[in-house]
Amino acid sequence: MKSKYLQQYAKLIAKIGVNVQKDQEVLLVSNVEAVKLARLVVNECYALGAKKVRIQWTDDLATHTVYQNESAESVKDYLKYVAEERIELVAKKKACYIRILSDIPGLFSDVAPEKMSAITTYNRALLKPVIKRVIDSTVQWTIAGYPNIEWAKIVFPDLKPKLALKKLTRAILDTCRIKKNQDAIQNWELHNRNLHEICAHLNKYQFTNLHFVNSLGTDLNVGLVDNHIWLGGKEEGMGVPEYNPNLPSEEVFCMPHKYHVNGTVVSTKPLNYNGQLINNFKLTFKDGEIVKHEAQQGGDVLKKIIDTDAGSKRIGEVALVSYNSPISNSGVLFFETLYDENASCHLAIGSSYPINVVKGTKMSKHKKDKVGANTSALHIDFMFGSKDMNCVGTTKSGQKVQIMKDGEIDLKSISTTEKAIKD
Repeated sequence: MKSKYLQQYAKLIAKIGVNVQKDQEVLLVSNVEAVKLARLVVNECYALGAKKVRIQWTDDLATHTVYQNESAESVKDYLKYVAEERIELVAKKKACYIRILSDIPGLFSDVAPEKMSAITTYNRALLKPVIKRVIDSTVQWTIAGYPNIEWAKIVFPDLKPKLALKKLTRAILDTCRIKKNQDAIQNWELHNRNLHEICAHLNKYQFTNLHFVNSLGTDLNVGLVDNHIWLGGKEEGMGVPEYNPNLPSEEVFCMPHKYHVNGTVVSTKPLNYNGQLINNFKLTFKDGEIVKHEAQQGGDVLKKIIDTDAGSKRIGEVALVSYNSPISNSGVLFFETLYDENASCHLAIGSSYPINVVKGTKMSKHKKDKVGANTSALHIDFMFGSKDMNCVGTTKSGQKVQIMKDGEIDLKSISTTEKAIKD
């Protein structure tokens, strides 16, 4: 990655991503592949006035070797050691939380699903105080990606490794709106305004149901909770400075009702879950619960996910993404949810975000259940959007609104219908 683009990327992460404030503390969790970017991010955080920046390094290749040679119980001791600093900084001190990913898709496919499930479940339990801060939006956090040559070879298998890496690098920069002779910060400010405009229109309707249909077999009704809130782009008004959770982000998302999801959804992109790929899968829902599932690849991993707890049998997020978006238009399949979810409408197996319902961050678990919010140890996005996806929303009065047509968020239809209802 050229130094001028690397510098822009680092500034974007620190300023637009977590928006570091004077005297704030920062925790940066970075893959070793991204060391050049991580160093610049540290510089940018201090330039913005950070009081303290701490780094935790991750290494997927070394971790893979550990998982192959040690028992799940042995690995847990290490995870506990790593978790302590994250809990201290993020959960207790509310430090800004930055993650820089550089995964190798499918790397952990040769590790027994039972072992991976045990390790993942234990780690999420350890990090529950951190995850709660993230889900409740009571800390500034962001996730960004960085290319590596093994990842690039998977994304572009027909190219020579160096060319594949160059192409993946350019694709990642494009998704983050870092372009030649353009100001990435200004690009993101405009993008955030556009996403907020869509959310403002959708929030006025308070839909009771969304009906998704496409030619691949998706025919799904997703009920929404009362007093739901559509969100997208930067998050603000959460009691912390505004920030952008994901770089990139093309979605607007909302909270499904945990008991009011019925029908079938067919995946349109692979799901890379902890280095294990799940591909070409289908889920059938009845009264909110997954009652049937099948997959051409990774079916055993999918089953482990669904069987994690009571909440992992239901969904906690529904997100709309226009097919005509920068990531989708690139034609690149990243095999990484951070990017692929922003090329496609998606759902999330597991926990809801409390910020998607009025006063949700102040609700007890009992109150959340009563309004229809889902609770789980997991929150795993998977993609189901397509070029011919259609979505119709139904209001409490029975009014039908075309939200998506042929894969596109139909803002003209949404705003026109909204005006007609007012008139």
